[in-house]
Amino acid sequence: MNISRHSVFSFKNFLVFYLLLRILMKEKPDILFNYGFKSIVSGTIVGKICKINKIVSLIPGMGNIFGKESLGYRLLRYVVTLFYKLVLPMNHFVFCLNNES
Repeated sequence: MNISRHSVFSFKNFLVFYLLLRILMKEKPDILFNYGFKSIVSGTIVGKICKINKIVSLIPGMGNIFGKESLGYRLLRYVVTLFYKLVLPMNHFVFCLNNES
Protein backbone atom coordinates (compact mmCIF):
# COMPACT_ATOMS: atom_id res chain seq x y z
CA MET A 1 0.00 0.00 0.00
CA ASN A 2 1.18 3.48 -0.78
CA ILE A 3 0.69 5.83 2.17
CA SER A 4 1.33 9.50 1.50
CA ARG A 5 4.24 10.73 3.61
CA HIS A 6 3.54 14.42 3.15
CA SER A 7 -0.09 14.91 4.12
CA VAL A 8 -1.54 14.23 7.53
CA PHE A 9 -5.24 14.18 6.69
CA SER A 10 -6.10 13.35 3.12
CA PHE A 11 -8.66 11.27 1.30
CA LYS A 12 -5.90 8.94 0.13
CA ASN A 13 -4.92 8.17 3.74
CA PHE A 14 -8.53 7.38 4.64
CA LEU A 15 -8.72 5.10 1.60
CA VAL A 16 -5.55 3.30 2.74
CA PHE A 17 -7.09 2.92 6.22
CA TYR A 18 -10.20 1.36 4.69
CA LEU A 19 -8.21 -0.98 2.44
CA LEU A 20 -6.04 -2.05 5.37
CA LEU A 21 -9.18 -2.77 7.38
CA ARG A 22 -10.60 -4.94 4.58
CA ILE A 23 -7.33 -6.85 4.12
CA LEU A 24 -6.85 -7.56 7.83
CA MET A 25 -10.47 -8.61 8.30
CA LYS A 26 -10.08 -11.07 5.43
CA GLU A 27 -6.62 -12.42 6.30
CA LYS A 28 -6.96 -12.43 10.12
CA PRO A 29 -3.22 -12.44 10.92
CA ASP A 30 -1.93 -13.39 14.37
CA ILE A 31 0.67 -10.60 14.41
CA LEU A 32 0.66 -7.13 12.88
CA PHE A 33 3.98 -5.31 12.47
CA ASN A 34 3.84 -1.53 11.95
CA TYR A 35 6.74 0.68 10.84
CA GLY A 36 6.62 4.47 10.60
CA PHE A 37 4.27 7.05 12.10
CA LYS A 38 1.23 6.72 9.81
CA SER A 39 1.50 2.93 9.68
CA ILE A 40 1.76 2.75 13.47
CA VAL A 41 -1.30 4.93 14.02
CA SER A 42 -3.55 3.42 11.35
CA GLY A 43 -2.24 -0.13 11.76
CA THR A 44 -2.74 -0.13 15.52
CA ILE A 45 -6.30 1.19 15.26
CA VAL A 46 -7.20 -1.25 12.50
CA GLY A 47 -5.47 -4.07 14.40
CA LYS A 48 -7.59 -3.38 17.46
CA ILE A 49 -10.77 -3.23 15.38
CA CYS A 50 -9.86 -6.58 13.78
CA LYS A 51 -8.89 -8.08 17.17
CA ILE A 52 -5.38 -9.08 16.09
CA ASN A 53 -3.61 -11.02 18.85
CA LYS A 54 -0.26 -9.19 18.79
CA ILE A 55 0.46 -5.70 17.51
CA VAL A 56 4.12 -4.71 17.26
CA SER A 57 5.42 -1.31 16.18
CA LEU A 58 8.85 -0.01 15.27
CA ILE A 59 9.46 3.72 15.62
CA PRO A 60 12.28 4.59 13.21
CA GLY A 61 13.08 7.87 14.98
CA MET A 62 11.48 11.24 15.47
CA GLY A 63 13.14 12.92 12.52
CA ASN A 64 13.52 16.65 12.50
CA ILE A 65 10.15 17.58 14.03
CA PHE A 66 11.69 17.54 17.50
CA GLY A 67 14.71 19.56 16.48
CA LYS A 68 13.00 22.61 14.98
CA GLU A 69 11.06 25.31 16.79
CA SER A 70 8.87 26.97 14.16
CA LEU A 71 5.13 27.12 14.79
CA GLY A 72 4.45 24.47 12.15
CA TYR A 73 6.93 22.02 13.67
CA ARG A 74 5.63 22.67 17.20
CA LEU A 75 2.08 21.92 16.03
CA LEU A 76 3.21 18.79 14.18
CA ARG A 77 5.18 17.69 17.26
CA TYR A 78 2.04 18.09 19.38
CA VAL A 79 -0.06 16.01 16.95
CA VAL A 80 2.58 13.26 16.63
CA THR A 81 3.02 13.06 20.41
CA LEU A 82 -0.76 12.94 20.96
CA PHE A 83 -1.25 10.12 18.45
CA TYR A 84 1.66 8.14 19.88
CA LYS A 85 0.24 8.52 23.40
CA LEU A 86 -3.09 7.20 22.15
CA VAL A 87 -1.95 4.20 20.12
CA LEU A 88 1.34 2.98 21.62
CA PRO A 89 -0.34 1.62 24.78
CA MET A 90 -2.44 -0.60 22.47
CA ASN A 91 0.72 -2.29 21.16
CA HIS A 92 2.14 -5.44 22.72
CA PHE A 93 5.70 -4.41 21.85
CA VAL A 94 7.21 -1.12 20.71
CA PHE A 95 10.75 -0.89 19.41
CA CYS A 96 12.70 2.32 18.85
CA LEU A 97 15.29 2.15 16.10
CA ASN A 98 17.12 5.40 16.86
CA ASN A 99 18.17 5.74 20.49
CA GLU A 100 19.04 9.42 20.02
CA SER A 101 15.42 10.45 19.31
